[in-house]
Amino acid sequence: MIFSTGFDFKGNLNSNASKQLIVSQLGFGDDINKALSIDSEYEVYTEDKSVEDKKVNPISEQYFNVPGFINDVMKYSLETAPYPNKALAFSGALSLQCLLASRKVRDSGDNRTNMYILSLAHSGTGKDWPRKVNIKVLNSIGMESNIANKFASGEGLEDTLNVTPAMLFQTDEIDTMLQSMKNSNDGLHERMMGSILEFYSSANSDYNIRKKASSSGTTSGGTINQPSLIIFGTAIPNHYYDALSDRMLTNGLFARMLIIESGGRENGQEVEIRSIPQSTIDTSSWWANYKPNEGNLFMMNPRPRIIGHSENAKSILVDCRKLADSYYKNSEKCNDIPGTTVWARVNEHARKLALIHSISENPEAELIHEDSALWGMEFSMHQAKRMLYMIQDHGTESPFMDKYLKCLKKIKDSVKGMIIHRDLIRQMRMGKDEFRKVIDTLLDRGDIVEKHLQTKGRSQHVYILINLN
Repeated sequence: MIFSTGFDFKGNLNSNASKQLIVSQLGFGDDINKALSIDSEYEVYTEDKSVEDKKVNPISEQYFNVPGFINDVMKYSLETAPYPNKALAFSGALSLQCLLASRKVRDSGDNRTNMYILSLAHSGTGKDWPRKVNIKVLNSIGMESNIANKFASGEGLEDTLNVTPAMLFQTDEIDTMLQSMKNSNDGLHERMMGSILEFYSSANSDYNIRKKASSSGTTSGGTINQPSLIIFGTAIPNHYYDALSDRMLTNGLFARMLIIESGGRENGQEVEIRSIPQSTIDTSSWWANYKPNEGNLFMMNPRPRIIGHSENAKSILVDCRKLADSYYKNSEKCNDIPGTTVWARVNEHARKLALIHSISENPEAELIHEDSALWGMEFSMHQAKRMLYMIQDHGTESPFMDKYLKCLKKIKDSVKGMIIHRDLIRQMRMGKDEFRKVIDTLLDRGDIVEKHLQTKGRSQHVYILINLN
């Protein structure tokens, strides 16, 4: 982790836990004193491209360990899946906890449990199983009306949430929807994107429903009080990133998502039909029946229980906000609009995750403690860096630039950043003239060099990435 110019590392971090996290990422191990002895001003982004492009790996599986309900649902999912996958099981369990606590709890900053979770996984990795587990759990406690597969329009979303204000949409191949938004010029997809963005921000307020035309004239659509839209989407990694447009990267849609990568396909296993553990049913039923305010108007006008923060948790989350703000300011200096949109959401994500971690461990929690806050901070900070790293090769409006970035990624992903001409042109699947234009652009921009290497047999025509970091 690298800090912004002017960020006072010594004076601005309040929590020892935050300091320990930061110095370990700076490369000082456990030696806080050594880190504090150096100059306290750092750069988030510099003109040195090797710093900007430094590889950020997918988040470690250790962050999928969330005590209580989430771990219990994960355990059942992993033990019963034909092809168990921790990242997918975690994403499914996280989305289920988000729904169960919707409109029922909030932190002292009025952050809610509505999240847009996107799991990236290749075909055959078991994307469908966590969805089936969620359906099974919700059906068993009478919440089958709170879950659906897809939404086709912004109007459909409004109508659904108007009837059922807390909804979990489990959408496979979400890249198809994004691709439609990217390529379509009609108002339908524009309204759908607008609704997705607005519902996310309206979880602690009111959502104004569109006005409808009727035989008696135009009528007001009314409002939805504190709607909670949770999305658990899945997609194939390349398809998802190819579906992103510049607009999605800058209007907040990309930044609102918590993107979790599943890695490769795990070994299969022989499984038997098993009932959901009674402890999981009991906890789910508790949430289904829990009403933080008495009376028949809970569904129309809920007053979610406020969960405060311990002093240590508060210090950690303040540190998270300061660090995210420093990244934001440097993105702003560099005119990095996707960077500003992502870093603007990190503080909010950290607080949502800390809240969810706390209630997973104890549904009746009165305080968010240090371990929940630190987990939320680490998770959100890492995912922001990973997301920004991954979009370097994606997200353009120009078909030619899509091909340019695709070609650059092929070279980056090759062994030692070097690929033979014959292999690259086969992978790119384009004509000779078009391929040459892409290569010339890569050469002109200083991304690669073109060489002829002499081997025992014959000369090899190769392309080599200039910066492998």
